[in-house]
Amino acid sequence: MSNSVNIFRGCERIFREIQQRKLVSALKLTTFSIIALTGTGLITFAANISSVKHRVRHLLVARECRKLLSLRR
Repeated sequence: MSNSVNIFRGCERIFREIQQRKLVSALKLTTFSIIALTGTGLITFAANISSVKHRVRHLLVARECRKLLSLRR
């Protein structure tokens, strides 16, 4: 009887360790995913800001060119 109890307890301990490892792995994966998504979001945000600045600059130059052309007429 005591052998089967010891085997059962050993199996319980192994099962708990496996569950803890899976939980730690899941937490690591979640943390990595959050960091990766945040990094991607920041890169996209920076690229959009740069693109908007470029478009605004282009529009301002085009407006100045139209002003200069209208003054010549």
